[in-house]
Amino acid sequence: MLRQGYHHSFREECAILAWQKEDRERLGAEHPLHERPLLDSEPDKLRFLCLYLNKAEEAERRCNHCFIL
Repeated sequence: MLRQGYHHSFREECAILAWQKEDRERLGAEHPLHERPLLDSEPDKLRFLCLYLNKAEEAERRCNHCFIL
């Protein structure tokens, strides 16, 4: 991701992963969502997230916001 020049996407992905871990800790082990696996342990979901973050960054660079969704 960084080698391809998607620095904003990388920063966003790191923020999402950190937010997920912080949220999980805040909720505590007894909360039902604590059993859900984290994104960093699910490579398919992580690749999907990276793909769409990269598409959004590319669309933002081109000022073509109709492709962000």
